[in-house]
Amino acid sequence: MERAIAAARVLLGATFLVFGANYFLGFIPFPEPAPRVAELQGLLRDLRMYPVFKLAEVLAGALLVLGRAVPFALLLLAPIVVNIVLFHAFLEPRGWPLGALVTALELLLAWAYWPSFRPLFARGAARASRVAGSAGPRFYAELAAWWPLFSAPADYAEEAAFHERLLVGACEPPAQTLLELGSGGGNNASYLKARFRTTLVDRSPGMLEVSRGLNPECEHVLGDMRSVRLGREFDCVFVHDAISYLTTEEDLRSALETAWVHCRPGGAALFAPDHVRETFGPSTGHGGHDGDGRALRYLEWSWDPDPGDGTFVADYAFLLREPDGSTRVEGDRHVQGLFPRGLWLRLLADVGFDAKSVPFEHSELEPGKYEVFVARRPR
Repeated sequence: MERAIAAARVLLGATFLVFGANYFLGFIPFPEPAPRVAELQGLLRDLRMYPVFKLAEVLAGALLVLGRAVPFALLLLAPIVVNIVLFHAFLEPRGWPLGALVTALELLLAWAYWPSFRPLFARGAARASRVAGSAGPRFYAELAAWWPLFSAPADYAEEAAFHERLLVGACEPPAQTLLELGSGGGNNASYLKARFRTTLVDRSPGMLEVSRGLNPECEHVLGDMRSVRLGREFDCVFVHDAISYLTTEEDLRSALETAWVHCRPGGAALFAPDHVRETFGPSTGHGGHDGDGRALRYLEWSWDPDPGDGTFVADYAFLLREPDGSTRVEGDRHVQGLFPRGLWLRLLADVGFDAKSVPFEHSELEPGKYEVFVARRPR
């Protein structure tokens, strides 16, 4: 099926690329149009609309042939395809087979890339858009520059190696490219980039700025894991604990669809939530690091104020010391999703993944306390 979709994409793209370019270069002659068609064409020329239409056809056709930004190209072509159908239905019956062909190809590709379009029709789309534009916890907004003193890259070596082994083991070779959704300050990427050509997506400009300083060789993209569409596929998709900030089943499904859209057939995806419902328990923690003139220490308290809902709370107290020796205390509340293991596996299957739960292994953590979800996109 994947080969058929690729063939349809190239055929549709080549059709619009050729006929769009023909308007400017005139290498394919056309018969004389019927009088009413000629009248319409003359009106469009007077309004200077033809160059706009044909440039859109050339652009969309080229994107489809190259396999880049395919959902955008399909949206660009949708009104043009509707115009072609109406034109041959009411003005010029000649040429209807070509119109039927491009309509069938457009519909087939829209079906194949439906996860990219689904958020446009979701009942919660307006609410999700508002949430996507919000800053979220303060530590990922105005306090983002302090991130390396809260969570140092050196702390991630063992964890990143575990994730790398799972991704490479689940991915059909080759495993060369990686997309990380919700990449934050780039600590995992600072290790994974040695194995993969890595693209990092996060919705926090401040966290992306921290990551660029740590991973200047990686591509960084500002975007929300629920809705971002890059128009290309990767061998592996990795979603670390940022997925824990999705607090509804609808948002979680949207993020999983994003991963599926960007994972090539035979590729692997790994999701690492902070907790699942079955193994969650209240906890406290502390830590922090010294930097060049600045230092941070923190207390963390994770608890579940309402076991009947799908969230838990992590409250933080940060003690921040500036270069001049002055200190201040900042508080931050993080509300995070808490979903059952069965829901994770069901949603992963619903979007098209073959998935399983795998215990998270780390020398500093209690065995069986945490788990990740490893998934493969079938061919």
